[in-house]
Amino acid sequence: MNKSTMLKLIIVLGLVAGTFLIVLPAQAKVAVGTANGWEFSTDGWINAFAVMEDADDAISGGTTASHGGSFLQGGGAGTNNKSFRVRTGLLPCLLAFNVKAPTVNGIDLAARVGFYPEIQDPDQARINSSQDLAFGSSMDVREVFLTADGAFGQVLAGRALHLFQGKNVLNDMTLFGVGVPGGSANTTTFGYIGYGYVYTNFGSQFRYTTPDMGGVKLAIGILDPATIAGSAANGDQTFAIVEQPGYEAEISYAGDLGGGVKLQAWVNGMTQDADQATGVGNSTRSVTASGFAGGVAVDVAGVHGCVSGFSGSGIGTAFMMASDAVDSDGKERDSTGLMAQVAYTILGATKIGIQYGEVSLDETTADAALRAAGTLSQIDKRTAYTVAVSHDITPNWKVMAEYTKAKAEWDDGADLESNIYALGTFFIW
Repeated sequence: MNKSTMLKLIIVLGLVAGTFLIVLPAQAKVAVGTANGWEFSTDGWINAFAVMEDADDAISGGTTASHGGSFLQGGGAGTNNKSFRVRTGLLPCLLAFNVKAPTVNGIDLAARVGFYPEIQDPDQARINSSQDLAFGSSMDVREVFLTADGAFGQVLAGRALHLFQGKNVLNDMTLFGVGVPGGSANTTTFGYIGYGYVYTNFGSQFRYTTPDMGGVKLAIGILDPATIAGSAANGDQTFAIVEQPGYEAEISYAGDLGGGVKLQAWVNGMTQDADQATGVGNSTRSVTASGFAGGVAVDVAGVHGCVSGFSGSGIGTAFMMASDAVDSDGKERDSTGLMAQVAYTILGATKIGIQYGEVSLDETTADAALRAAGTLSQIDKRTAYTVAVSHDITPNWKVMAEYTKAKAEWDDGADLESNIYALGTFFIW
């Protein structure tokens, strides 16, 4: 039995053994109208952050080889790598609409559409030296799904947050903050994407989740498949022929253990194949992206602690199956990551927390050859730690401050550091 078949079998068995449905919390708070048993509501938030990043002027140490994948603002030799932006954080803004039909035969049908805009100009462009005009921020539609709930559990169809590493993302302390800004002004910040987990993404899927079984839930998803690729700029291969869906599954527990102790625990996995034509006729070669992730979160007496991690092959280090998933020979790269945090809530309104994360990428034979030739050095490890304070002025208005120190290290010993300062606010409804 090959690796791909075994992983698929494990995931199918996971349906019997267990998994939990993860979507970004969709708690409608403003009822717009109801009629004849129908419900229509909206929820969302708006956030804005002042973000200053101060990175090293140049990559230090190592060889003269090219270095990619730092996801830090700096890196240009002999330049002043400081930046200031007023922008959204790791979460874009959100305006979501929810519709629920009357209950029929014990089945509740509902739908959700979520629009996710950002406040910053996508390219920070100027018309000329005397004008400073923005031409519209970017927006994506991350959530478009329907759900059917009943005694059988839940069926979801549409575009929603994936299961694999979904809870890792949702337990990122910088979710309502900034974390690492990343190398592009056109997107949200990265938080701990590439510094503690691989971003699971929102995608089209069919998913089944079992009923709650004493705090345990099981879920399995069939996904729209994606290209498995490395960086074309670095000469990595791309596998874009997808003839089978992707698969993922999760088992999780959430419950109150008594004495004011609440516990969450989860384990999930994914697998997907992709092919590449290599010769005449139908000659192809294949790669398999696969991974496992999990975590534990505990809340007791105002203290929140969480540890999560992942291990994968062909999934990359930052965005699923992209950027550095496979090397120049078309071999899957192996990556691992972890994230740990502890936070304390004072008087129910002020939270102080600290978080550490890292992601590592194993060097392949092809990567080592390029490094030895002085051509290209791949990322070895990214690390970051964040200290954050947030305060709820009202139940709907939150302010927060963050300091993050991030570091990228390459296989040839080179490194780059960055200090990030952020101050921002959220209005949530």
